[in-house]
Amino acid sequence: MTILRMWRAVTGIVILLTCSVHGQPSGKASFVVYEKGQRTGTLDTSVTRSDSGWRIQGTMQTKGAVPVRIVNLDLLYDQRWFGRWMTMEMKQPDDVIVHVAVGRTTAQVDVVRSREAGFRSHSASPNTILLPDRAYGAYEAVAARLSGGSADADLPLFIPPIGETRAIVESVATERLQTASGPISARHFVLMEIRARPTRVDLWIDRGRLLRLDLPQAQVSVIRSDVRP
Repeated sequence: MTILRMWRAVTGIVILLTCSVHGQPSGKASFVVYEKGQRTGTLDTSVTRSDSGWRIQGTMQTKGAVPVRIVNLDLLYDQRWFGRWMTMEMKQPDDVIVHVAVGRTTAQVDVVRSREAGFRSHSASPNTILLPDRAYGAYEAVAARLSGGSADADLPLFIPPIGETRAIVESVATERLQTASGPISARHFVLMEIRARPTRVDLWIDRGRLLRLDLPQAQVSVIRSDVRP
């Protein structure tokens, strides 16, 4: 059975609920994407719970230095927020559909374009986080995992179709952010993703949900629409 058929079989039996576990709220969120301080696009996410775990869905449209259009991001996690399935349909900067299925020690990756398809297998941790490049909505899963972790957390990240790497939490602090409905206390995590060049990532989290994501090297910020930049 192909990954696409297996994905459809699994998601077909997922019953979406609007409850939460360990303080993790379900629901929709809208974000504004900034590049070099200028508004360049929007992102929408939805986090829902099912009997089998958690599901993140999202879309994104940006017009920065590298225009990005993701018409469908669909991520399935188990109840512990361990990544199990992913499908992403991107139109820009590449017209491609990517599917990922994570087993006990491997991840099967399908990359499908209009005139070609590639299939690869990678080693992967059973507790990996699915984090395709430029799909900023996928950081909702990082936020969920960090909300139950410690300041010295070491997170496995699966970057399709490249493979798995790690993120180290370098610091965590509590900060006050201003929102349209008043100030809130958020946890600010500083992560270092181990890539070809170590990449700093800043995340602000409230009750397991993403409030703000900063990628300093790319000068990109993704800020929930009710949070002041």
